[in-house]
Amino acid sequence: MVDPSTSEQARSVECAQLLGAFDAQMRGPDRLHLPDGVHEEVDGPIYRRWGLAPCGFVSGRDLYQLDRTQLDALIARQIEFFDQRSLAFEWKTYSHDHSPT
Repeated sequence: MVDPSTSEQARSVECAQLLGAFDAQMRGPDRLHLPDGVHEEVDGPIYRRWGLAPCGFVSGRDLYQLDRTQLDALIARQIEFFDQRSLAFEWKTYSHDHSPT
């Protein structure tokens, strides 16, 4: 007979591994090769990308580590960055991202 707690624990570990692989491929320094003309930079806990579409993208995780002042500054930097390039941007989040409370 399968121990349900072990099975649940195994699913939890597998889920964490899959989400880690997803994050590595979708954002961050381990992501797949970017097409020519696409740029990506790290700004603290976020990654910003531009050059692929008529708008930019921002994605990050673990923003809960920032206090309100740091989070406000991070947001202001993204607005300023894309405003200087006359680009709109989308802040992409995923259900497994942690957010500040």
